[in-house]
Amino acid sequence: FSNCANISLDFEWTTNNDIIASSSLDCTTRVWNSESGACLRVLNDNQSCGVMACRFQPLNNNMILVSF
Repeated sequence: FSNCANISLDFEWTTNNDIIASSSLDCTTRVWNSESGACLRVLNDNQSCGVMACRFQPLNNNMILVSF
């Protein structure tokens, strides 16, 4: 989890705890493998706003909801 360039504001685990999403002031939401700590994906905000919160959609862990 060392790839976070800025302050992370929120974290969310999937229902089976294998994936973590983090939101950050560096305008990104990152998706992590919780066992290895590897960053699986970086989602960039095209409005250059800090991402304040993130949540997995409860019925489908393939969807992440974010708040700016």
